[in-house]
Amino acid sequence: MRLFDPKDTTNIGKNADSELLDLLVEGREEGLAEILKAGIKMAQEGKKTEAKRLLLYVTDVQPNNEVAWLWLASVSEYPEELLCFLKNVLRINPSNQRALEWQKATRALMSKTFVQRGISAHKENCQELARQFFEEAIENDEENEVAWLWLASVEEDIQKKISYLEKVLQLNPENETAKSSLNAIRKQKARELLKQANIAVVAGKNDEAYEKLEELMQLDPDIEEAWLLKAYLATSFEEKLFCFEKVLSIDPNNEMAKAGVEALREIKETPTEAEVEKSTQTQEKREDAEFTVAEGAIAADEAKETTALGDTFEKPITLTQTEPPSKISEQQEVTAEKANAILQQEKVSVEESKAEIAETEVESSQKVKLEIETKAEELLQEKLFKEEESVKEEFEKKELLADRLSDDRKFVVE
Repeated sequence: MRLFDPKDTTNIGKNADSELLDLLVEGREEGLAEILKAGIKMAQEGKKTEAKRLLLYVTDVQPNNEVAWLWLASVSEYPEELLCFLKNVLRINPSNQRALEWQKATRALMSKTFVQRGISAHKENCQELARQFFEEAIENDEENEVAWLWLASVEEDIQKKISYLEKVLQLNPENETAKSSLNAIRKQKARELLKQANIAVVAGKNDEAYEKLEELMQLDPDIEEAWLLKAYLATSFEEKLFCFEKVLSIDPNNEMAKAGVEALREIKETPTEAEVEKSTQTQEKREDAEFTVAEGAIAADEAKETTALGDTFEKPITLTQTEPPSKISEQQEVTAEKANAILQQEKVSVEESKAEIAETEVESSQKVKLEIETKAEELLQEKLFKEEESVKEEFEKKELLADRLSDDRKFVVE
């Protein structure tokens, strides 16, 4: 059904000339161009109602008339209607630059309107309605910084709230409200994770506690208690030392971190009795091997000198207890074999020393861990005791207040 019947002259403005009226009554298609021109002229003269009637007639007959839809948008008084007309323009010609700019400006205007409605709903304590208005505002304009900020303020889910605030900072990195809100939320969540990690440690779930601490560090890396707990859970000297040093970078006067650093450095720098004894044995074996090699070299030199003297004199010199050259050569080979065997034995001893040193380091690490665990457990017990005392004190205050209220009521009754 057409919006306007060509035979219904009541839909035509009173100022329409007789020639245009004839075209509408006859319903001739060739007259649409004239009707379009008349509608544009009325729009230019500010006669919006008459222009809208004529232009709608054209679009009813020719739904793909881009010009008619664009002029309809120009005389529209409502943003929702305006967007509908522009949508038809872009359906026909998606690259119509004027329609694209117009659509963006209209959506931005509607987005601001929805934000104002959302703020009003928020003030009336209608949080769910306010959230819907802010979502509509963002749907119309994803770059509306204020809409994202307000949506974050009414959102209860922590992860979504963080996501919305991060979007605000993407649009405007200098937004101080978003910065402070995001920082406060991250610190709050980090504190909750620290509580969960402490509970996991008390329950003996160290791996779970370590994972909670890793997640915590991503949100707030400046919590002293978290680094101390991580030092307690760490299994290596290096990681424990790093955690304690991180605590001291946050608070240089932290006594527990100071004690941990001193203990670790003392254990790492001071050799154990086993290390000293092993080092001494290795040095003695090395000296024995060097002495044996030196003896072999001296025997070889003496053999060379004996041979040289026999060649120099016409008569061989008879030496008491002098072995023949062949016997000397055999002694040299035996001596060399002994030296090689001692060197091989020394290498084996060195490897054994390394293994023993590694075992000693593990034992020392376990000892340090035990000491730190004991200190951490004492600290945790002290903290739990203080919290329990605080709860008791609060309960006593409430009981005292209840007694007073009861006395006041009795007094009033009397």
